[in-house]
Amino acid sequence: MWPALAVCGVIVTFAGIFFLLFGPLGIMLLLAGPAMIAGGILLKEPNPPVPDDPTKKFCSYCSAEIEKEVSECPECGFPCD
Repeated sequence: MWPALAVCGVIVTFAGIFFLLFGPLGIMLLLAGPAMIAGGILLKEPNPPVPDDPTKKFCSYCSAEIEKEVSECPECGFPCD
């Protein structure tokens, strides 16, 4: 089960009910919401990505593999925690 996807599906479904007043956007959301709920129930949550090298981590901004010791990402310049 993938709870976050199912919860987002519920939110999209309620938004679709609201947007039915305004036209075709509501119909599209009403179709997407239940599909997301079904996907959240049937699919397994994917594992988070792990760097190939254990001495590295991912930049939280650009997702580049960087050394664990650096204070700033060399790719994008974002300060690392």
